[in-house]
This record gives sequence, C-alpha cells and structure tokens, in this order.
Amino acid sequence: MSLEVDPKDPVYQAGLQTLLNHMWKKGHSVEDDVCVVAMMVSMLSYGGYDSEPIEEMMDYLVSKQLSDGGWNCSSRSKVGSVHTTLSVLEAYRDYIGFCYSRNLEVIKAQSHRGREYLLNKHLMRRETTGELLFNQVDSAHFPVRWKYDYLRALVYFTSIEYPYDPRLDEALVLLKEKMKGGTLGKGTTYSGRLHFKMETETFGKMNTLRGLMVLKHYDPPFYQNCIKG
Repeated sequence: MSLEVDPKDPVYQAGLQTLLNHMWKKGHSVEDDVCVVAMMVSMLSYGGYDSEPIEEMMDYLVSKQLSDGGWNCSSRSKVGSVHTTLSVLEAYRDYIGFCYSRNLEVIKAQSHRGREYLLNKHLMRRETTGELLFNQVDSAHFPVRWKYDYLRALVYFTSIEYPYDPRLDEALVLLKEKMKGGTLGKGTTYSGRLHFKMETETFGKMNTLRGLMVLKHYDPPFYQNCIKG
C-alpha cells in the first residue's frame, strides 16, 4: 500500500486471499491480535475486497477500544499501545476512505478518542513523566512494519487532513530539524523478512517523501524551501 501497488493486481488480490484463508474464517476470528487485524482491514479495504470479512474484522476492532482511548495488540490488556492504536486509526481511515460505511458514527467517535490518545502524548512522550515513549520513537523508519514512530503518526494526521493542533508541535519541530538538509535518513531497519532491498542511497527516499507530505500540509513555506534545494 505504501508503494501504491495497483489494488486490482492479481498478485495483490491473491495475497489478500491467502491472508483470509490462513488468518480469518467466516463467522469467527482466527487471528486474535488487534494490530494484525487492523493491518488486514487496511489491506483488504485498499484492495476493494468483499465487505463481509472486513465488517467482521471491524466489529472485532470496535469491541477492543480501551478506556484510555487506545487499543493494544493483546485483547486482554487494559492499557493502550501507541503501536496498535495507530494501526487501528489507519484501518479506520482506510475503511472510510475506500467507501465502506457500516457503523460510521461509532467508527468516527472511536477515531476521535484514539487521536486524542496520541495527541495527549504529543505523539512522542509519556503523559506521566514527559519522557520519550521508547527508544527511536523520535527516528523515522521505512518500512514501518507494525511499529510506531513520530513520522508515521504525522503521516497519519496529514493523510486525514487533520487541522493544526499545538500538541503536534514537538513532532513537527523535530521533523523540520531533521529535514534541514532537504532529506531524511533511512532509519534503523526493523527485523523481519525482506524480499528485496528497497533503498541503497545514503538517505531515505521514502522517509523524505513522507516528510515532505507532512510539511506541505502543516508548514507550506518550509516545504517550499525544501523542494527548492
């Protein structure tokens, strides 16, 4: 999806069917991991897949929002996780964006609470101590896999054209500091199977593109300076 594959490509469609065959059965969940189900919703919505399994997955996600407004990969947890919360928010965005429409009012209300969960952390910090949420939350990575970082959060808020909020400031300032040379680094490569090496340059093409998208929305003058070189 991040690379904008043709959603109707037979290979992509076959991959979606493989996911369903192994991870979701009609009428019940095979996969009891909120983050994984959220990512499946995003991929299936992007592929324009039949609504029935997507609706079942959405019912599962809607039932898992926690009292703090977040979600956690473990359905037994009582405390939200930024990783999973952002995955669910992206799934909700894609569900709506690709014209699926059941329970929209509930989904929109949960999305608002989920966004507040992230914004109250200023995208990066623990609400209790003000410390960074975890190591490398202030670094950009691609591919992101299931993991959260400040740029992935900013890209989400940009993708829904979220208006400026002062709680975004720290993350936006950090992005601009890192973009002063006009590019962003590739970041640490997360573990997991790679079928091919995506980037060989010293800077990160995809991170740079994502950073520019954010700046174009939230700071157009800074964006113009970046693209002028």
